[in-house]
Parts: sequence; C-alpha cells; structure tokens
Amino acid sequence: MSYSRWSNSVWYSYWSCYSGPTVKEQVLCLLHKGGVRKDWTLEELVDLRVSDIKNFYDCPIIEAEEAAAYIEQFIADMSEMTDSECAKQYQQMLKDELGVSDD
Repeated sequence: MSYSRWSNSVWYSYWSCYSGPTVKEQVLCLLHKGGVRKDWTLEELVDLRVSDIKNFYDCPIIEAEEAAAYIEQFIADMSEMTDSECAKQYQQMLKDELGVSDD
C-alpha cells in the first residue's frame, strides 16, 4: 500500500508486501527524491523523530515533517493489524509472488 508517490510528494513511501509474518516485522519503504532509500521496520519507526529523518535523509525540516506524517499513518495502520492477519498476507504473497506453497 502506498502512502505517497512522486507525483505529489518528494517522498515515495509504501508498505512492503515482503515484510515478515508478524506485526513488528512490517516494513515501510521510504524513498526521498534525493535518492536515499531505507526500509524501516515498525520497531525502528516507533521512536523515530523528525530530526532523525532530517539527518538520515539530509532533507529540509518541512520534508522530514511530511515523512513523519506518512510514518504516523503507517504506525496507525499497523496498530490495527494482528500477527495472524500479517501471517496470512505474508503466506499469500509467498504463494502469489514466489510460488511457495504452505503445504
């Protein structure tokens, strides 16, 4: 699921379907127009501050604040998920994308 795209932002951010089978393993991919990319786990994002984003991506504070809003939405979405829902989605992705069966 995408939280932002290049057409309306300096960020491209999305929930990675390749995240693990538990909530804490879920990953938000966050790419900045400057070319810096990081796949952040939910655990990493919980304590991430705007200043951390600014420093990591070497971007203006207003852009870091924008990224923080996407991160907050991701965290909120993940707070509604359960490990069993994540495991089910992960197994479906393995089946659909990689041909791995859970048999």
